[in-house]
This record gives sequence, C-alpha cells and structure tokens, in this order.
Amino acid sequence: MITQIKRLWAAAPLATTALIGASVLALFFVIRLSVAMLLWHNSDHHEKDIEAWMTPGFISHAFNVPHEVILDAVDAPIPPPAGRMSLDEIATYRNVPITDVIAAAQAAVTAFHADRNAGNNGSANDR
Repeated sequence: MITQIKRLWAAAPLATTALIGASVLALFFVIRLSVAMLLWHNSDHHEKDIEAWMTPGFISHAFNVPHEVILDAVDAPIPPPAGRMSLDEIATYRNVPITDVIAAAQAAVTAFHADRNAGNNGSANDR
C-alpha cells in the first residue's frame, strides 16, 4: 500500500494530497455522525428534565410532543420578537419566574403523553 501511495505521489502530488485530505475529512464526518447518532438514540438523553436553556422546539423534538402544545403551554409569543427564544427568555419576556415556565412545559409534556397513552390503551381494550 505504501508503494502505491509513493507511486501516486510521484505521478501527481497535488491530486494525492487532495485525495488524502478528502479521505481524512470524510472519516472525520463519519465519526462525527456516528457519535451524534449514538447520543440521540440513547434513551436517557430524552428522559432528562426540562431546563431553562431549552427552546420550545428542542423540547418538542426531544420529548416527542407537537410544537404547538409546548408553545401554548409556555405562552410563547408568536412570532418571537428576536428569533428563537429559550424558556428563560420567554419567562423574562412574560415577566414570570422561570420555574413557572418550566413547570408549564413539563406539565404539557406529561399531559400529552398521558393522553396519548390513554388513547392507545383505550383502543387496545376495545378490541
């Protein structure tokens, strides 16, 4: 293999450098994608508590809840005045304690999953 690389280098050093660089870059992105996939598929990641830095969109995605449910629960301004807003920014905008906003988001997530599970259990019992 080393002899082939030496032969490629002798024939076209620029192309060989580009090929090696592209290979290293592709390997970097494959490793990065693999790590990201492992983290997102870890169920513990999705079971974490809601925190002040999270945005309604992140909560919606992480806890598998429709975006509108979270937006309604935290009473987020639509459209947001300055782009995406974290729960902390929403609390400041509404002049309420952050604990109230986090509690509202958590209650919405819990209620949504309880309703969904009740719907699934009810349809299973009807059979």
